[in-house]
Amino acid sequence: MVAKTLEVQAATGQSSMTASAYPIGTDTVAAQVSAAALTEATNRLGWYTCTADDLAAGDYQIKVLDSGGGLAASWMARIEAGAATYQCHESLPDTMSAGQKAEILVEVNSAIDTAISELGVGAPTATPTIRTALMLLYMSLRNKTVTQTSGTDALEVYNDAGTIIAKKLLTDDGDDYTAAEMVSG
Repeated sequence: MVAKTLEVQAATGQSSMTASAYPIGTDTVAAQVSAAALTEATNRLGWYTCTADDLAAGDYQIKVLDSGGGLAASWMARIEAGAATYQCHESLPDTMSAGQKAEILVEVNSAIDTAISELGVGAPTATPTIRTALMLLYMSLRNKTVTQTSGTDALEVYNDAGTIIAKKLLTDDGDDYTAAEMVSG
């Protein structure tokens, strides 16, 4: 088999660490790297490299033990055929099945396709949910809006039935135009 270089993260300054590769779902060591073979990178402190000569292509859990036998790091790696360098991560890349991806897509589409009710009369909150914020923006663009210029100048936002739900006072002193915070309609 071809040599595979593994890169793992652990606390900087470690010496005499050992690494073992376990095929996912097993308790059998597929490869073990001796203490002398784990070398910390010169400029990327905390990154260690080692070479495993007998790893077949597959998904592995890489366990790194410190000099006292304690767990220093545990990472996952997807190893392919051929010589290469493999950076180990907390999880395997793209490990969801096509069925799992399709199920998530159905759930996301269902949430997106759910109708949002119009807002009632009231001052918009300073900390809205995404749904509430989007609906206020949508209602401001879709429904009737009136800029009052007689009496108290205000921008009024209406619901579909024609009721003012919220408004904001507008002032212009000749130098500055100001739109106040929105209040209940």
